[in-house]
Amino acid sequence: MWIFNKKQPELKSGVLEDIRTDEEKKLDYKLEEALQAQPITWSSYSDWLQTDAANWHRALLVHDQDGSSSCVGNAIASIATILNALEEKAFIHFSPRWIYAQRMNRPSPGMYFNDASQIFVDNGILPESLCHSDGLPEDKMNELNENKIESFTTIAKIYSPQSYFWINGDIDSIAQALSIQRPVLIGVRFGDNEWGRDVPIVTQTELKYCHAVTILPNSYFMYNNKKAVMIIDSWGTSNPLRGFRILTEDWFNNTRLVSAICFTDLPNPTLSPAEHWEPFLQDLGWGSKGEEVKRLQLLLQIKYGIFKGDITGNYYGYTTACVKELQKLLKVEPVSGYFGPITRKALNATL
Repeated sequence: MWIFNKKQPELKSGVLEDIRTDEEKKLDYKLEEALQAQPITWSSYSDWLQTDAANWHRALLVHDQDGSSSCVGNAIASIATILNALEEKAFIHFSPRWIYAQRMNRPSPGMYFNDASQIFVDNGILPESLCHSDGLPEDKMNELNENKIESFTTIAKIYSPQSYFWINGDIDSIAQALSIQRPVLIGVRFGDNEWGRDVPIVTQTELKYCHAVTILPNSYFMYNNKKAVMIIDSWGTSNPLRGFRILTEDWFNNTRLVSAICFTDLPNPTLSPAEHWEPFLQDLGWGSKGEEVKRLQLLLQIKYGIFKGDITGNYYGYTTACVKELQKLLKVEPVSGYFGPITRKALNATL
């Protein structure tokens, strides 16, 4: 375990606690609703070092947020770089300021996860070369003259994901997202003298700070007999791992983990259209599970192109949103996301 002696940035809480109600959180898109679990093999750290996933540190820009509380924006900028590299096989480094300066609580420091994620989806992100941010203090990170340039706004929207999904906080669920080459945004809580090392430690200390980082795709392994992941941080490159850290399973519990999110553009499976659709006879809504939900998801995917994930049979926030889109198409009111008698009647009439 390495500890480096560089003067640490002034510690601030860059991640704000989620203030939404439980009812609002119910509408969140959950990853298990759009991705079927696959077996995970936890290789040794030494074996993982020989994989392609261990090479991200050679190409990724490690941001330095020193002087600001923009860790969430920095983490999303790293995610944008990774997603673009996976799609286009080329590296474009993106600007955390574009995300951070559009936050709902500006000019107060820090950022909400759901706010940052929605900004990324709705407004995209600009390359760092067009919106400089590295090492800027808080007041400069709040300035965004670039959004007054119409072409920049158009460019930013090119680099936007389709949606984002919340992940259960356990390390195995997070590894599921990593295994399909998706980086994961997480927020962690820590106390004094816990974080500033290559392998942060969990001690019995007062939790004072909240910080956001990015877990790299396919970067999960066993480290000192514990499950662990590799992250990219935004504290510069002065530590021995040059801006990267190893987080062990100790950090993935309700006390330490704030939230976990991945951004995904899951492709449509190559499914043959059904020749005939049987009418729907059951009311379905948030929390429903089973074959009838699968059949609804399949129809939303094949006939309407609305549902973009795997067919899971779980009806939560994502399926609710897709049913809302269906209700708009069928001119059903209210647009509630509940698949009840009115929506069933309108849909069955089209089958």
